[in-house]
Amino acid sequence: MMRVRFAPSPTGNLHVGGLRTALFNYIITKKSGGKFILRIEDTDILRSKPEYEESIINSLKWIGINWDEFYRQSDRTDRYDLYFDRLISEKKAYYCFCKGEESCNCKNLKNTEIAKKIAQNESYTIKLKTVDKDYIVTDKIKGEIIFKGSNYKDFIIRKSDGMPVFHFAVVIDDYEMGINFVLRGEDHLSNTPIHMMIYDALGFEIPEYAHLPLLFGEDKTKLSKSHGDISIEDFRKNGFIKEAVINYLLSLGVSWDFETEFYDMDKCIENIYIEKIIGKPSVFSFSKLKWYNKKYMAEKTTEEISLIFKNYINQYRENEEFIIPNNFEEIVKISKDKVSTLAELFDLNKFFFNETVHYNVNSLSLLKEYVKDIEGLTKRLDNCQWDVENIMDCVRDFAKERGKTLKEMALPLRYIITGQEVSAGIFEIMYLIGKNETMERLKSFLVINHK
Repeated sequence: MMRVRFAPSPTGNLHVGGLRTALFNYIITKKSGGKFILRIEDTDILRSKPEYEESIINSLKWIGINWDEFYRQSDRTDRYDLYFDRLISEKKAYYCFCKGEESCNCKNLKNTEIAKKIAQNESYTIKLKTVDKDYIVTDKIKGEIIFKGSNYKDFIIRKSDGMPVFHFAVVIDDYEMGINFVLRGEDHLSNTPIHMMIYDALGFEIPEYAHLPLLFGEDKTKLSKSHGDISIEDFRKNGFIKEAVINYLLSLGVSWDFETEFYDMDKCIENIYIEKIIGKPSVFSFSKLKWYNKKYMAEKTTEEISLIFKNYINQYRENEEFIIPNNFEEIVKISKDKVSTLAELFDLNKFFFNETVHYNVNSLSLLKEYVKDIEGLTKRLDNCQWDVENIMDCVRDFAKERGKTLKEMALPLRYIITGQEVSAGIFEIMYLIGKNETMERLKSFLVINHK
């Protein structure tokens, strides 16, 4: 049975590259009927934070990744001690009391000298002795790679605080958890010979490896924070929906034979083979992700998007003053196809959720020429039957009387009622906010301009 693991470090939020790795591990495991293990690698005591662990777990749950087993490295420190002792007793590792000196002679210390230093509470690390041999990795994506052991010096496997270094903990955990296939980012390829040396020293069977090519920004450099918001938490705050994120990430670096650009996780599980992964970097494009997001938002029913949107507002806009109106779904219906993200949907409709419309001073000055028109239109609308068609006819007739087009009258109306230059259809908006609120906003504008 295939057993794979996704092993993030809780030193920050889960980023897009990490989620892509998790997705490929997940779909390959599900294809094979294997087990997906989530392991939190928190041996970096200073940088690991519980809130980051919680964020990582929430991001995976949001995207729909469920794990069969869960482990946390900090809960397993006694397991690593057993293997430190074994390697010391087999003379494959040694105590090192150096304080960063380049020339270290600790491997030649006698047992009596070691015992004396430990008795005197001298700080120490433990180093693994390297072996001059070739380490051959048959990578399932990149092919055969040879690393020469002669290029590596003895290296630390236990830190002075008693915690294992990342490399040692990874090997012990993978062995004890029965991990037999390691699929991870290409940035870990250089770690592989170090891991193989530890496997070799302990006599463990080495798992199969595959290293996913990196994601690049559109400037063809490794994707990083400098390219924008790349954490999954950022994606959620910015209003991306999970179907779009899954689809786009699974489209990067895979030679699918689908006839469409749109596919979900289940379809990928059915069709994934490791051989389909392309061995070269992929470019991550925020504009392409927004394109996918817009398509998926448009495809969902008003009811579906309304539920997702309401959850988004309650989770990510809780610090803003707003009231969700009773006709919330109708608001979503007239505007969901005009935006690419939930954040844009909220910003487009702020005037629905907040009774106070905030005007830009410069824009107000430009609207002064419309004051007379708005005075007349306000009186006309006060006698208008309140539905979309009648509102439009009323404005059209009034505009014609003033020698203007419907579009010319819609422009100031839009800004006065919404405080925005862009919105959904202004007549639909006037209908949905209601006659009383429409009249109140028009009259408030006139009061401001008569001061």
